[in-house]
Amino acid sequence: MWREESEKLTEYNAEYENIKATFINQLGKPITQDDKPKIVKSTSRRGDYLSRKTVWETNEHYSVLTMIFESMTYRIRWNYYWKN
Repeated sequence: MWREESEKLTEYNAEYENIKATFINQLGKPITQDDKPKIVKSTSRRGDYLSRKTVWETNEHYSVLTMIFESMTYRIRWNYYWKN
């Protein structure tokens, strides 16, 4: 499974863009965003990996969309936090 997923960077990137576009429609323009995956120096023994991050923030919420593309981790995750 890991080998199969490791060859799908294009698909993960495209899905990240689709999800980000949906959130832009719902949450507005992000305050920061990566246009393409960036190489991140790893502190583990699994080697460097690719990552993307998009951040939205208003008076009411803070949310982050991330993509991790690593040797054994392939994911897109969204965290949404309400502010008090």
